[in-house]
Amino acid sequence: VKQLEATVKSLGVAMTALGWICGAWPEAKLVIHRPKKNDKPDVIRESRALDLIANPNTDYDDTVLLGGMLLSMLTGDGNAYFWKDKKGYGNVEGLYYVPHFMMTPQWPGDGTDFIKGYVYSVNGHRVVYGENEIVHLRNPKWPIDPYNLRKAMHPLAGELRSIANDNEERNFSASLLRNMAIPGAFISPKDAMQTFLPEQAEKLKKLFTERFTGDNRGAPLACDNPAVGTLLGFSPEQLATDKLARLNISRICAAIGVDALALGLPSVSKTYDNLREARKGAYENLLIPLQRSIDSQLTTQLIATNELLNVPKTDTYGHDYSEVSALQEQIDEKYKRLSEAVKAGWLVPNDARREVGLEDIDGGDELRPAPGAGFGQEAPPGAP
Repeated sequence: VKQLEATVKSLGVAMTALGWICGAWPEAKLVIHRPKKNDKPDVIRESRALDLIANPNTDYDDTVLLGGMLLSMLTGDGNAYFWKDKKGYGNVEGLYYVPHFMMTPQWPGDGTDFIKGYVYSVNGHRVVYGENEIVHLRNPKWPIDPYNLRKAMHPLAGELRSIANDNEERNFSASLLRNMAIPGAFISPKDAMQTFLPEQAEKLKKLFTERFTGDNRGAPLACDNPAVGTLLGFSPEQLATDKLARLNISRICAAIGVDALALGLPSVSKTYDNLREARKGAYENLLIPLQRSIDSQLTTQLIATNELLNVPKTDTYGHDYSEVSALQEQIDEKYKRLSEAVKAGWLVPNDARREVGLEDIDGGDELRPAPGAGFGQEAPPGAP
């Protein structure tokens, strides 16, 4: 627990990104895709496989399960683990999140198996689980950990210095605010020929600290001996801490896969013109690929193993993005696109009406290309 707390507290901006990802993750509903012959698969919204994720155990729901998974994968070491709570004939009745630093893949020394099982370490004790007792999730698009080829390594591992720099910048700013924006001061007698006695120097130092730092900063100061104060260090403007902060934030967010603009943070990349585009880019670049990868791995390790009763082995996990606001077209853009398609003869009116939820009209199943449109209509005989 202490290690997990230390990890979370040291991540800074990365935790802001993780908070946004955890909030956006449930927008796309988890569903089951059941294949049909020569047609699109059915979308199943009620299944034992879905209940297992929504209510993984009696202690917590999917918020903790998936939140822990994202914490381990996006700000941990790129790997997440679930322990399968099996009952009866090996049927999986529940799932428990296991922090990434407590679980390690193991394999035989002769190389006969790539992964033989997993070692769970807690309070100095080690427990070995079989390969089919643990769900191991990792993104195949991320680099392989060179120290353990069985594990993925999150790109954020290459930006730990940026995280440290961002934390130092915030600590420096906080210290300045506590110290009346004075980075440091050297106090000397006004007359260069004079010196302070030790007790005078100590008294002046104490008075300066009491008046210009802490809750009493800004209070007036009166001293017995004329003195001159010289600032040591650089001001925030000279250090350009605001520019350094934006650069660090952009590098951290880029490693995670989300633009800082989507998080409401300053961005130096200017990749997107507005918040809506930034959120859409975060879905397309990070959430959708990651969700598809996790869906595939959950299918392989939970459904295809035939460890879920009354769940066909052909079912697969998936996500429904039809209600994700960031991926929906603006109303005016959608109507304009459909109107142009009808005018050009690519769509019949009823096709366009169905896409916006309107009922069919009589005669709406015939193409109505505008005169001279030239697209989507047959040319007269003999015309080039």
